[in-house]
Amino acid sequence: MEPLVLRLRNHQTFNPFFAEQPGKQRRVVLEKGSRRSSQEGKIEGYSTKWEQILGTSIQGVERLYQNWLLITPHGKWVTKELHHPDQLLWWIKVDRELREKGFHEMPLIRTDGRQWLLSSWVEGKRTTYKNRKEITIVASMLGKFHALGRGLAVTDSGIHRQHLLHRVHSRFQSFSSLLHSLGKWQEDEYDLHHVASIFHTYGQEALGRLNQLPLAELCEWDRRTHSITHRDLASHNILLNKEDTPWLIDFETAAYDCQVGDIWQLLSRGLSEQQWNRSVAEEVLAAYEAHRPLTVLEKRILVTLLSFPNEFYREALGLILQKDGYGKNKTLPYLEQLARDIPCWRSFLKEIEVAW
Repeated sequence: MEPLVLRLRNHQTFNPFFAEQPGKQRRVVLEKGSRRSSQEGKIEGYSTKWEQILGTSIQGVERLYQNWLLITPHGKWVTKELHHPDQLLWWIKVDRELREKGFHEMPLIRTDGRQWLLSSWVEGKRTTYKNRKEITIVASMLGKFHALGRGLAVTDSGIHRQHLLHRVHSRFQSFSSLLHSLGKWQEDEYDLHHVASIFHTYGQEALGRLNQLPLAELCEWDRRTHSITHRDLASHNILLNKEDTPWLIDFETAAYDCQVGDIWQLLSRGLSEQQWNRSVAEEVLAAYEAHRPLTVLEKRILVTLLSFPNEFYREALGLILQKDGYGKNKTLPYLEQLARDIPCWRSFLKEIEVAW
């Protein structure tokens, strides 16, 4: 089905300080799709709010995944409905301070502080962790983000966020519950259930080692010293423009937390696509540490985190619980790949335990 595209026509330049004059109402024209009446009314109502936020007229509106792409005389903007306004208001302050310190690889943002977040459009493509070069580019950007995002003046958001160790424990507990609920697994997933038992054992062993390290104390230190973390480094949250400059987007889960968690996420996701190639890992880590060197303790924690099968847990939970974005055609082959790569993964861990 063709994407839904709407054009807003016959409207005057919008002045955010004055209401529109009678008789100059905009007309929404639905050019593609069949849901004319409901979409017309919805977009007509939203567009006025968006224009107030941007202070300019909107010439067109296009569906963009779960959001809307706005075309204005001064560029494009992506709209996103807010679920946590307090988080956004905190992030606006963090965003401003990061820019003052020299980190600009983020879209500009506008908001009404209540319902809508508008981000400037980045002309580029989503990063893929199947591309070695792109993982390294992202690692360099992440190191800069972390280095400049330490010791920020903005106070904590006050919003309760689980720190890294709690999130690892929570993921393991969710997976354990799923593993022991065979009724949730469909018949063609039973073979996967056997492999899941193996990954469960590896996760249990990794948690035992993590609990012996001062990770909770490190999380608390990074929180108290206002060290920023993104905490959702899925490849779709990093865009690359035509100059291969990376742009970090979507800060809904950002918080003051243990920064090792971010580089672990990046390495775990990237190396799962690179069959746990040690040379890739060292290249990525070097790019990160060029900006933000890790301490001996942080490296020890990082190695232990890489022995926790977070990729398998997340994907299996998404598939079995039928979460959005986790279809069998895509997720099941990836899980099978992770299972085939167990020998590579375990061999890699033995090597870095000595080398790192």
